Amino acid sequence: MMGANDDAPGVLANMGLQPRPLQLYLTNPFAIGVVTAVLVGSTVALAVGAITGAPLGLDPMYPTPGA
Repeated sequence: MMGANDDAPGVLANMGLQPRPLQLYLTNPFAIGVVTAVLVGSTVALAVGAITGAPLGLDPMYPTPGA
């Protein structure tokens, strides 16, 4: 029979897992948060680079004329 605890340790105990702090980071919301943070960080970096004209640290495949 499942326990009545609805918090994270109770849910892990209902699944037969030993509640450890690391297990709370191995969830779908955490993975989605990491992917979202990477996408937002990349977008902000590209936007700041486009606005300020800062180089992105990449060698162009085709150099600009006159360079």
